[in-house]
Amino acid sequence: MHLTHNELAVLAGVGPLVGVAIGAFWNSKTQKTVSKATAENQAAAAKAAIESQQSIAERGWQAQQRQAADHRVWTERKSVYVKALEHIARGALFRDTVTAGGQDPDANYDPTTDEWVLRQVELDAWASQEVFVLADASNRAHFAWAGEFLNWKTWRAERAAESRGEVPPSGEDFGTVNRELADRVEKAKEAADLFDQRLREAIRAELQGGSAQQ
Repeated sequence: MHLTHNELAVLAGVGPLVGVAIGAFWNSKTQKTVSKATAENQAAAAKAAIESQQSIAERGWQAQQRQAADHRVWTERKSVYVKALEHIARGALFRDTVTAGGQDPDANYDPTTDEWVLRQVELDAWASQEVFVLADASNRAHFAWAGEFLNWKTWRAERAAESRGEVPPSGEDFGTVNRELADRVEKAKEAADLFDQRLREAIRAELQGGSAQQ
């Protein structure tokens, strides 16, 4: 608040000359207070502006980093998915061939065990959570089928040895047991085919949708 000399003299009950002195002192003090407040406000405003610019720059940098990371993930993921689709097709064809022809899955195994492991590691590193879970289920279903087939194959080999008199008779009815084991193989194959189909659909949806889901 700025007061004239006479106003200050009246308020203080002193003469005009004393009022002049008091007024000069009061107004000087008031001006200093106002100047200090103005300077503090300007400093605060400048600090806020700097912090705002820093925040904007930081958010921009973080966005660029996320975009670069997303691009790398998506690039790697597409490559892994295409190889996984090939792997699924080879595994399904192998099941079809072996189940129909009764071939030995240990002979000319395709894909190889190392390839199964590599595909799983790549999917673990780059696939979305949904695709990874489905891929794991697909692998388990495939090896469940392989276990049923090997069980059937082993039983048939034992019965062949029995027919040659190499092992004691089991007393089992060949036709009945053979059909039961063959049915178990076929059901395991159907389950593996179903999990493969679900995995293919999930991969195709992500590839054609063009988004790197988490």
